[in-house]
Amino acid sequence: MMAGNLIFTEFDPLKGKGKRLPQMATQPQDLYFWDLAPDGSQIAVADSSKNSNEVTFIKILTDETRKITIKGYDNIDSLRFSNDSQSIFSGVMKGNDAWIVRLGRDGGTFPITRIPFPAPVWAQISPDGRHLAVLNFDVEANAWILEDF
Repeated sequence: MMAGNLIFTEFDPLKGKGKRLPQMATQPQDLYFWDLAPDGSQIAVADSSKNSNEVTFIKILTDETRKITIKGYDNIDSLRFSNDSQSIFSGVMKGNDAWIVRLGRDGGTFPITRIPFPAPVWAQISPDGRHLAVLNFDVEANAWILEDF
């Protein structure tokens, strides 16, 4: 990140750094999650700041941007494109629960799974697109009181 912008650049493993792609203005104190669509057509970017629920889609060839709100959820923790580049799987918060939701191109939000613990969650799609692996945190604790020790 440089001068308040998130900058994307082409990279070829054999040729190295290529041309500069679209960029996005950012807030220096915030952390941003992003993912490149598998078909290379667009980049999805989300601000992880508290109560943020917008995903910005940047079309690579045209530099066109479009914002979609994840309705009913906030605090985006992760973004991952589906294999067909038509939707996003995102880790979000709703109340004291973490959720994985699917965000369609039309803005439709579909809950996939709920984790009853307020912690970041991530989803990873299998190469064939038929399975979704979810990473979450589970905390167990025991309390002990020792007397006359």
